[in-house]
Amino acid sequence: TYQTFAMKSDNAIYYRSTNEIIATGHVVFTDSMAHIDADEAHYNVESGKGWFSNGKGFFHTTARLRPHVMASPNPFFVQAERVERLDQDTYTVDHGRLSSCRPEEKNWSLSAGHAKVLVGDKIISHNTLLRVMKMPLVYSPVMVTSIAPRPRQTGFLMPTVGNSSQYGFVFGDGFFWAINPSADLLLGVEDYTSRGIKRSARLRANPTANSELTVEYYGINDRGRELSKGQFLEASGNSVRATGSSANVGYGFRGVLDVDYVPSLAFRQTWSSSFLQAVSAEASQTGFLTKNFGAYSINAYASRYQDFLCAAGVLVSNGVRTNIVCPPVPGSGGAVGNSITIRHF
Repeated sequence: TYQTFAMKSDNAIYYRSTNEIIATGHVVFTDSMAHIDADEAHYNVESGKGWFSNGKGFFHTTARLRPHVMASPNPFFVQAERVERLDQDTYTVDHGRLSSCRPEEKNWSLSAGHAKVLVGDKIISHNTLLRVMKMPLVYSPVMVTSIAPRPRQTGFLMPTVGNSSQYGFVFGDGFFWAINPSADLLLGVEDYTSRGIKRSARLRANPTANSELTVEYYGINDRGRELSKGQFLEASGNSVRATGSSANVGYGFRGVLDVDYVPSLAFRQTWSSSFLQAVSAEASQTGFLTKNFGAYSINAYASRYQDFLCAAGVLVSNGVRTNIVCPPVPGSGGAVGNSITIRHF
């Protein structure tokens, strides 16, 4: 035992002239940031440098996390032929496997020829193979993986690849921008070979301690689902989902915003990612401002409610576009339309 670390083993030799320990047999090394089991260890107690043969263990950060901030206190696991300790926060790994899951064989892991681990920050790995449940998925000559307690780092996401009976072959990617500690932006593009290119965006922000805003957008110019030769049914459009609140918008006013907008029920049924969204025939947008002063209050409220009557889209037949209109609602006097809209102020 020395300062902040402890080492156990079957056999150990300490060289006073060099301050080096050579330990063999069931070596267990622990300090405030790491726990490593190994067959053999060479460690210098003065410099804090050393290496471990056939090392297996985990790293974790001792950083204090702030409330209301997304964080991961989970340790990061490593198994390698050689693990070298450069200092308390820096390790290198040769011919090893790294993962935030345990056991990594049933989740995801990185197999790397060489990697540098910055504890509580990131992993820089070379000749890296991403595996999920032991299956190799993506190879990269260089890969940077965040293992920070607050893992927000600007960069490209892992690409998405798949196949859909409705959309065709699907390929896409996204870019995440950590604007500042209180805001981030996610931009994405997906190519549906049978329908079109989908664009998406998500903005999250906490401008002040008592305000928050989330805006999600996606849209597509749909080439349509083929009904017969030369005839397609389109469901193009743009969708917006936004929620926000602020204890002080300005001049002492409190504000709340809740927006759910889709252009048509056909668009929602075609492109929604969940069953509950797809079957909802209603969309509403609401916002209000309020201020209390003394015995008085002033309030402003606006809303738009829309109830879709049918999943009507656009019919394209031999290049001619026709908007499909829902059948007249009984008792409406023959009124024609695809939705009922109520605006309130």
